[in-house]
Amino acid sequence: MTKDGEPDRTDPPPAPPDMKPGQSAQPDIIDSDGSNSRGSETVPVESITSGWTRYFRYESAYTDQVEAIDTFIELLGENGYYVHEGACGTGKSLMAVSAGIHAVRDRDELAERDTGSGEFPNYSRVVVATPLKQQLKQFVEEMRGINRSIARGVDPVSTVVMRGRSDMLPYAYTDVEPFDESHVTAKIDELREMTAELIRFDSNIPIDWPDGMTPEPFSRHDYNWDNASETAEQHRDRYRYDPHRARAVQRLVADLDRRSAGEQLVVDGIETPYPDYVPSTNDIVDTTAFDRTT
Repeated sequence: MTKDGEPDRTDPPPAPPDMKPGQSAQPDIIDSDGSNSRGSETVPVESITSGWTRYFRYESAYTDQVEAIDTFIELLGENGYYVHEGACGTGKSLMAVSAGIHAVRDRDELAERDTGSGEFPNYSRVVVATPLKQQLKQFVEEMRGINRSIARGVDPVSTVVMRGRSDMLPYAYTDVEPFDESHVTAKIDELREMTAELIRFDSNIPIDWPDGMTPEPFSRHDYNWDNASETAEQHRDRYRYDPHRARAVQRLVADLDRRSAGEQLVVDGIETPYPDYVPSTNDIVDTTAFDRTT
């Protein structure tokens, strides 16, 4: 931020990764005739009237970046999808984030655009997903640059970075059983594996079947698959898992949710949409019969 409160946009715009020392930043452009050429012109951001420029961290932009951002915003107005392919370092993340922040923050301004639907959609968040740590680092740096460049009096853009499964699971921040003694990711893997064992066709684990639900013979834990019926074979060929066992597990877990209604998981004083009790095998398995099979 400069002393007079204007955005600090002194950094050069992102350049293609194949630039040589001293070479000007000119990304590849696909012309309308299909030929590949160099020489995309830059334009001063202050000369662009679109509202997204307040979130574009550089003082100049390439003409193809301007076109891409305007196209993206237009498609957002139509609830559409936009796919942009380009080389690393050409500013794809900045283009998407600039357009996305504009769509979230300036809906009233965008409502004046002719979207075809008559009203600009109400977007609330921008989600950026990347599988690489380097790309995550680049995104963080981009967001810091955007917040540094925002004019005085404009709220900075709130950003939450989640790295890995633990950051996305509220149970990782509580002492709720069974996560009070086990790492959340390991315990979730264990629960997922047990669920798969419960609902497979030849599972030997007896389910505590819900009231009013009579299982098919082949869904029982003691069914003889060596002498399976035609119906049983047809179900096994058609489905990956036994739908009857899966439905029973779903009913049992739903009943647990109803019994604990109003008891939501609270993390750092904030109520989450998740229950404060995590179902375990004992809740849906006839443990007495299970013990006899082990």
